[in-house]
Order: sequence, then structure tokens, then C-alpha cells
Amino acid sequence: MFLTSFPERSSPHILEELNKQPKTGVIDGMYYPTTKLFSLYTAREISKLPLAKGIVVNIVDPGFCSSDLLREVDIPAIFRRIPWSCAKGSLNLVYAALNPTPPGAFVMAAQVRPSILYGNHDADAFRGPYFTLDKAGIEVQKRVWEEMKEVWCRVASQVAGVVGSR
Repeated sequence: MFLTSFPERSSPHILEELNKQPKTGVIDGMYYPTTKLFSLYTAREISKLPLAKGIVVNIVDPGFCSSDLLREVDIPAIFRRIPWSCAKGSLNLVYAALNPTPPGAFVMAAQVRPSILYGNHDADAFRGPYFTLDKAGIEVQKRVWEEMKEVWCRVASQVAGVVGSR
């Protein structure tokens, strides 16, 4: 999520722009980092829904784990040596499930990273892409959410009753 540059965020129709051309390459060329960013956006917005009141909605980042996920991607050898095991990465899931967290929390390295959610700019705090923290970034999040809701409602009209409609 934090390796995406997400240039499509400036497009008037973000999802359409993402669907225009296939991406290739290791980091910016792949959709993977953008899908992780969209997971963050979705968790934040779902946690605000009236139906989510009293429900904990989190996003968990297991970290860079050694798995077969990138088996067909030609990545530099150094990146094949630095990941931790999937077992270690899964500890983040356990942490998020068993520890109290604020709504829409981002859990990474067995810690809640509130700076991601609330825009805490403490020097020591881990921060996501700059565009997720400022006013413009929150606006992009809202735009992506609205576009996603439109797509979901076209596919299944009952979605509007859950997530609301425009």
C-alpha cells in the first residue's frame, strides 16, 4: 500500500482510469499496492457507516512475507531475502482479532498505527502515502468510496441499503 504512487487519484473517474490500461512492473506497475490502498479506504469508510456502529472494522497488513504471491514476478533478489515468514505475518491478524482497536484501525507489526487513520503527523509515527493523510487525500478516499458504491449498487441493488447511496 505504501509503495503505490497512485497517479490515477487526479482523474475525474478514478476506477475508469484504473481500468484503461493493464499495468506491468514490480511496484508502480502493479495493481497490488493500489488494491491495498483501497482496502484502507474501504475500512475507513465502512467503519463510519451507521450499520457498523459497535463493530470493529480494521485493515491488517501482514507485512512483506515470503510466499508464492509474487512467484511469477521478476523482482530483485534482495526483495526475496528480506521478507519475514507467513507465520510471522499472520501474527498481525491474531493481534487485530484479539486486541482492542479503534474503528477503522490499521494494524501493522502487531501495533495499531493511528497516524494512518487520523492523520497524526508525529515524527515517530509510521505514515502511509502522504495523499492519505491530508485534506486532498481524504477527498480522494471519499471519491473512491462513492465510485465503488456506484459499481456495487449496479451489480446488487441491495448494497445501497447497507452502504447508503448517493
